[in-house]
Amino acid sequence: MQPEKESVPVKGPDRAVLQLKPNTMWNLGTLGQFFGRQRPSVDEELENKSLIGPPILAGPPKPQLLTTGEVMAAYGNPGDPDNLTAITVPYPFRLAWPPGNYVRKVTIHKKVAAPFLAVLNDLQAHYGVEKIKELGIDLFGGCYNFRPQRGTEAKYQAAVKAGNNKLAVTYLSRHSWAIAVDLDPARNQLKWKSNKAQFAKPEYKAMNDIFYKHGFIGYGRERNNDWMHFEIGVLG
Repeated sequence: MQPEKESVPVKGPDRAVLQLKPNTMWNLGTLGQFFGRQRPSVDEELENKSLIGPPILAGPPKPQLLTTGEVMAAYGNPGDPDNLTAITVPYPFRLAWPPGNYVRKVTIHKKVAAPFLAVLNDLQAHYGVEKIKELGIDLFGGCYNFRPQRGTEAKYQAAVKAGNNKLAVTYLSRHSWAIAVDLDPARNQLKWKSNKAQFAKPEYKAMNDIFYKHGFIGYGRERNNDWMHFEIGVLG
């Protein structure tokens, strides 16, 4: 799996391809019908909590999955360049793809910059840089990328085609707000469960706990898939 392509600060990818302007003001209402047999969005899962199983690993008191309405209220419109900033990470990130390249700056939402830096500093204090590299925690798969959630592309495009922007925005990835980060995507692929994903192993419990300590949630713990993915789970 290829990582997300990191954008230059305040200059996101070509959003015209997605046919949805990021600075449009959205008025979110009740979700519409499913479009085909695709993966449910976060909002659809929260509407039907039976789709969400219990956390795989025990951890400290945790933040929660946020609805798109809560994300919009706390973090503004997706892709708004006024909400983005560039931070310097405390240790080099290796790009998950192509190998051999490094990143020292990451584009992220302004409200999420401080807690994400706190996560990285705690990871460095707990593991040390050499252990972080050995475990692949430094393998960077992306932060800001304006796109639909993986597996909801057809539903997103159908909503856009129907002119239902308040539904379409619910299918956008949290990466569209730059409030999520992917790490080591090759060994924590989208559909992999805890029996296969690297970050479900015991040696990564501290890493997961550190993310939760600073207000992030992991899709691995919450949904038992997409273990690479961590997003903010508190209202900014």
